[in-house]
Amino acid sequence: MSLRKVMPLAGLLASLGCAQHEAPPPPAAPQSAQREAMLDTRAVVEKVDQNSREVRLRTADGRDLTVVAGPEVRNLAQVSAGDTVRLTYYESVVARMAEPGAGGPATTSVVTGRAPQGGKPAGIYGATTDMVVEFLAYDPASGVATFKTPDGRTQQIVVSPSMRAFAAARRPGDRVAVQLTNAIAASIVEAGG
Repeated sequence: MSLRKVMPLAGLLASLGCAQHEAPPPPAAPQSAQREAMLDTRAVVEKVDQNSREVRLRTADGRDLTVVAGPEVRNLAQVSAGDTVRLTYYESVVARMAEPGAGGPATTSVVTGRAPQGGKPAGIYGATTDMVVEFLAYDPASGVATFKTPDGRTQQIVVSPSMRAFAAARRPGDRVAVQLTNAIAASIVEAGG
């Protein structure tokens, strides 16, 4: 009986000059995601109730919209049926993996502006909220992510398509820094303007 040395297949292929190919590493999980949206539209004032401060608008696509002008809105007495209102809405969401040790309560910064007394009615409101949330789950079939806020509340959101790869790469317990910014500006515009 003779003994022969058996070479492993990988060694045999290498000795014959055949290149070994390893599978490429999987792509790195996204560490951040962002989405932005802006809506700029005009609406016609249908009715203004100066006592309740309700303003009924008809948007360009025919929808009725009722808004309440809070006490901080100046010059409401100048708004009347038939006026055209320009509304601009902006929203941005940024999510990224949180730095170690980051957290604490959510913080919000607010910016407001309004027309001068006696001027043409106009105003702007913007807010940015920053918080670190605990990721709990993501359902790719529905696009719904579940997370816990710094104050312990569990919430769910539908993740926008541009951010779904980020959500799918997260695991329960991951800490995610979220920044949500939204702003609205409203002004009366000249007819035909």
